[in-house]
Amino acid sequence: MKIDRDEEIRRMKTHLEWPAFPFLPLKKYVKGAGWPLTGLLVAVGTRSTTVFNENLFAVPESLSDFKVHKEYPTIEAIVDDDWIVD
Repeated sequence: MKIDRDEEIRRMKTHLEWPAFPFLPLKKYVKGAGWPLTGLLVAVGTRSTTVFNENLFAVPESLSDFKVHKEYPTIEAIVDDDWIVD
């Protein structure tokens, strides 16, 4: 699957275009897995480069209840780790 890296970065950085702001659903295809991994990017303070191991249909009530999947230094690093906008 070919992705447009620049477009994915633009979509992740343009919070006001997120369809479920402040959440942006992400997915990551893993070779050999039957389903893609799901995650959420959340536009809240310093957590805007953290992919949470949640999906949009099971959002916890509080940010402290989110299960952190991985923190990244930049949005570009998220895309480089194969996460794309769902």
